[in-house]
Amino acid sequence: MLIKTKIAPNEKELIEGCEKGIEKYCKLLFNTYYGVMLGICRRYTPDAEEAKDILQEGFIKIFRYLKQYKQEGSFEGWMKRIMVNTAIDHYKKSIREHTVNYLNDEEIDRPENLDQDDNDHFPVDPQFLLSLVLQLPVVYRMVFNLSIIEGYSHKKIGEMLGINESTSRSNLSKAKNKVRMMLKDFSHEKRSSYAV
Repeated sequence: MLIKTKIAPNEKELIEGCEKGIEKYCKLLFNTYYGVMLGICRRYTPDAEEAKDILQEGFIKIFRYLKQYKQEGSFEGWMKRIMVNTAIDHYKKSIREHTVNYLNDEEIDRPENLDQDDNDHFPVDPQFLLSLVLQLPVVYRMVFNLSIIEGYSHKKIGEMLGINESTSRSNLSKAKNKVRMMLKDFSHEKRSSYAV
């Protein structure tokens, strides 16, 4: 006796089904990409509920602008750009509502060159690294994500966030130093816990 199995639609069929507003295709697209897109949103905020808000806004935009996808290049890449832009829009809105302060050099501990004599290298789990990035001040976190994770130039980041290119470079440098300091503190704590 043959058992019929449902065959998942190919990407083109999935997109066309969503464009027509067919519910099963819309649900399938959402369920297929939910985890990946939520991961992107989580990089931009330490608050899980805020990340879900960004995700929801992002998917609304994906469905709204689906007809603009030319089926050239990666569909997932196209959706990721929408999620990143939604996170940036969310950030800009929070600036308008809460007036985020840009930090100056005096407001963080910043040894420009961390001690290089520490040769202990502890494997860094990506989730642990994400937890450190999420502890960065919001302006540093945005620039860190856009530069290091998304690969945007400082010129493009400046345009996206409405800041100078030099401010983007400075914020990235400070973000990296802050992450290095947190990793160094972690390595010292780990060493201390093994001390007899």
